[in-house]
Amino acid sequence: MMKTVKAKSLIISLTPMIIAGCNFEKNIDHIDVSKNSASNSGLVLLGANSSSDVTPWIQSENDSWNVAAVTTSKASLASIEAGLADNTVDVQVSGPGSSIFMMQAASAIDLSQYKSGYIEFSIRPQSTPPSAITLSIDNEWPVRSSLVLSGKLADNRNWQTLAVPVQCLKPFDGAKAVDLSQVKNPFHLDIKEAFNYEITDIFYRSSTDKTPVLDPDTCSDNASTSLVNNAPDLVTGDTALFYSGDITQAQDLSKAYPLNSFDVDIKSVNNIVTLTFSKNGGAFLGNDDSNRDLSAHSTDVVTVDMKVTSYGDSGSIQTRIDGQVLDGGTFFSLDNSLLPADNKWYRCQIEVASMINTSSLSSVKKAFVVGGVWDQMNNLAFSFANVAVTKPRKDYKASEPCIAL
Repeated sequence: MMKTVKAKSLIISLTPMIIAGCNFEKNIDHIDVSKNSASNSGLVLLGANSSSDVTPWIQSENDSWNVAAVTTSKASLASIEAGLADNTVDVQVSGPGSSIFMMQAASAIDLSQYKSGYIEFSIRPQSTPPSAITLSIDNEWPVRSSLVLSGKLADNRNWQTLAVPVQCLKPFDGAKAVDLSQVKNPFHLDIKEAFNYEITDIFYRSSTDKTPVLDPDTCSDNASTSLVNNAPDLVTGDTALFYSGDITQAQDLSKAYPLNSFDVDIKSVNNIVTLTFSKNGGAFLGNDDSNRDLSAHSTDVVTVDMKVTSYGDSGSIQTRIDGQVLDGGTFFSLDNSLLPADNKWYRCQIEVASMINTSSLSSVKKAFVVGGVWDQMNNLAFSFANVAVTKPRKDYKASEPCIAL
């Protein structure tokens, strides 16, 4: 069924794959967090009044994914060491490779009440922070929901508190989403570069008085979103389809080609559209009454800003333009080599002639169609914005259609 998109909150997430998990097993019973270290302020995993049912561990990729419990006696693996004192864990990561600090429950924890809440933790760098850290909720690989945090740690030696929206943690490529009603490892912090730090006061909270690291509704970084929403001005000869930049000099066909979708979880906020697939589906600009002549653009490109969280089972994103008669065999594919699944924004330019037989441009029903490989769309997740038909940029290469913003 086709549906017209209204502005709502969006949920996305992203980024490189973590390839292994905790290679140890425990008997799983069930912990009701309302009776174990939970209060009006949230569930305490590490800190004052934390439960003995949840304990700190470390794991090292360079040590065959072995694990070690963190106690007052220093635990040591190939790339990571850690010791516990006064509810604070002192961690030294030598890198490279995954070096994981985690909190593990003796029995499964029900975190369902925090689905719209936050993971909050205090961290104090003891050396220069890495370029990125990856926070996950983990039930041993491949059951893991994750979020890569880049540039969120200040390069100083002061305590910093990060508040991460739980709904922004999503499975990477090859992973499966965690069932929050039964979680083994509610806190899983992976660092792949040399970095020394202290960590404490790890909470799950229903709300926070801290500024979240991402917008809790859109899961977008304000800095990257501002780049997208400051799209270049369009000029005479361009055609705006779904565009947030200045279009006063361009032909505006946004009303002629409204945003629609079928069988996909789609959200549109601040001129950014986010799609999350569990089955065949797609989004498009147009409707049954759209029929504009775009033949003047036969040698031009479709410009679109895109951010991929996961290619899922699809392996690629397919884009096309539809005339009055569907030509499903003509489309352009974007895969990880052209558009990385790193949860970052790229500006792509795709040749119109690669998306439609140019003889069909005289009457276009759908000016932009986007989805995945048919019957392989499960766990595909990406966002797009700023769709227009323009001349190619001066440094345009058909073999490298996307540039990082």
